[in-house]
Amino acid sequence: MQRLLILTGPGVSAESGLETFRDEFGLWTRYDLAEGAPQRFATSAKVLEFYNEGRSNRRSSVPDSAHFALRRWDGNGRATC
Repeated sequence: MQRLLILTGPGVSAESGLETFRDEFGLWTRYDLAEGAPQRFATSAKVLEFYNEGRSNRRSSVPDSAHFALRRWDGNGRATC
């Protein structure tokens, strides 16, 4: 059986209400890119703030039609996640 490789962009998540990183109002407009580096946890409270903001946004998001299509393909054995 042939497998299917699926590449998506930030639009899939944006349609579900998640912020993207690089658009006009994305996370990187409010944080320095270096502040998002996991290696900075020990030295910067901004890193924890950055990751907490991302987690908070995910709690209010809902899957959209693209997510359901990906799940159907995965359930049929045509794609693996």
